[in-house]
Amino acid sequence: MRNICITHVQLNFFTKSLSGSEIEQLKQVLKETPEGFQIEWIAESISKRRAYSESRRKNRKSKTTNSDSNTNNISSTYDKHMENEIEIEDVNVIEKGKEGMGEKPTVLLPYTSAEFATQWQLWKNYRHKEHRQNYHSPESEQAALAELNSLAQGQQTNAIAILHQSMGKGWKGLFELKPQGNAGKPPAGKSKVKYSDDFKRKIAQRLQSG
Repeated sequence: MRNICITHVQLNFFTKSLSGSEIEQLKQVLKETPEGFQIEWIAESISKRRAYSESRRKNRKSKTTNSDSNTNNISSTYDKHMENEIEIEDVNVIEKGKEGMGEKPTVLLPYTSAEFATQWQLWKNYRHKEHRQNYHSPESEQAALAELNSLAQGQQTNAIAILHQSMGKGWKGLFELKPQGNAGKPPAGKSKVKYSDDFKRKIAQRLQSG
């Protein structure tokens, strides 16, 4: 991933299916520049990695070795491999659907564990079975995941508990956790949006990889 900035036109294209409030939430992790939008800490990370890789290349050129040519080739290949690994360490490649081929883009989960993936699928099955509701597009499902992550304050255990709370009480939507023994209708208020660093990174990669 070399492009660390997207233009206004690209941002409008990638967010055309989102509501105004969802776009505003997304812009909380974006920094506007004369060229467009970027994630500042990702741009800094990429620059540091590139500088480190360049420093490694210069160091290799200045070193002398008594190894035979075969050993040199192996060492060079290994160093190049390690540089590539370092460069993508903080900028993981997220597989996406081939939108040009008519396939749906991949939905990014805010937590990477198999447990959360299972619980999220159970939640979708519950909505379909109990309320005949589905997420009709990857964008709407992504927005629901962002809302869940916000309500859970970036904590997976809270997110799973919120899913269980809604399923257990027969609710259609997701709401903040209610204290034990406090029965009643789903709360109407919303907490301040808070995204985990990993989730922000994935959203940034999705925007930049378009």
